[in-house]
Amino acid sequence: MRPALVVGTGRQIVAPIHVDDVAAVLAGADDRERVESGTWGLEGPDRVPADDLTDLLAGQRRRKLHLSPRVGIRAARLTGVRLTLAALEVLAKDSLADAPDAAKEFNVRRTPLERDSIGRSRECPNRLTALHPTATGRSRKGPSSSGAVGPKGALK
Repeated sequence: MRPALVVGTGRQIVAPIHVDDVAAVLAGADDRERVESGTWGLEGPDRVPADDLTDLLAGQRRRKLHLSPRVGIRAARLTGVRLTLAALEVLAKDSLADAPDAAKEFNVRRTPLERDSIGRSRECPNRLTALHPTATGRSRKGPSSSGAVGPKGALK
């Protein structure tokens, strides 16, 4: 079996958030009577090293090949995968949300990182979006509505 490719040392800490939890927070922000503005962090309830998340996604313990962002960008170019160096640099670092907590603010119970939640995420068209630990978006009460998912995120 080929090794799993992991950007960074594999010791960086991530807190994957389930796509249903991201949707619930966005819906909660949209359903409020008063217009909310501000920045909230959103992360899953479990913090794990990237190597452990890789094993969980694979469904088994895997041998890993750790790549620096610069080596990763070269590998991506060779395989025709479109990535940016900035994206790989984000993946190589801890990825945890800043306070205040959006799940608490919008009364959302976050999905624990378990095999069944991983399976549901695999059904999503964009698995990376479903598992990314943070989310960015704006309440649809204002003119600039966005539900995009991105790094170091906050619900804006």
